[in-house]
Amino acid sequence: MLKHHLTAEEIVEHYREVSATLTNAGCLPKRRAGMLLKSMQTLKQYGTMPPSPQHRLVPPEDLQRLRDEAVRLHWDFADRATGEWIRAEAVIGTDAIAPRYYTPTGANHLSKGRISFLPRAVELAELHGGYINEIDLDEARALIGTERFLTRSRWRRAVYALSAAGRRDFVRGAASAHGYCEHVIGQIGSEYAPWRVSVTPALLDAVETASKEVA
Repeated sequence: MLKHHLTAEEIVEHYREVSATLTNAGCLPKRRAGMLLKSMQTLKQYGTMPPSPQHRLVPPEDLQRLRDEAVRLHWDFADRATGEWIRAEAVIGTDAIAPRYYTPTGANHLSKGRISFLPRAVELAELHGGYINEIDLDEARALIGTERFLTRSRWRRAVYALSAAGRRDFVRGAASAHGYCEHVIGQIGSEYAPWRVSVTPALLDAVETASKEVA
């Protein structure tokens, strides 16, 4: 789990961790540079520690783009490994352990893929203001049911409501006012535990209150 505020050195360490995770998943530096529309040299500078003159602080939006891709690949590989095992077995009885797949869909009715881990499916549906084809969202939330998950779910729904109303800046401002640095705001409420950032009750209350005003 990430802290609410990272120093410049901690941001570099985290950037290096994200980069290593992507490399291990087959997303190599050249591809990452293309994703960010940045040069390979710039990516090297992002990974250089201050106070080196070569150091360049990675912008929050670039770091978030890389994290999003790493998290997407993480869940994709988890589903792929399960599917490959079941296909390889191809024997009677595997139906009993076959995962159930869910199709989270955005408000624009575009699918976000097929996911076997229900909390991730709910997360994707909420991030895009949508739904899950195979199960009602309220039912899905109740099935998962933990207090911490439901808190993250409330955060995601409030953030989407504000973003859809053109008030994404409010979220950043509120998070900053409550002690969060801009390099971690995008990870608040994430279902990927290693890079998750917790939301304080005060920040959640502020964002939920604002979201109700635009509903």
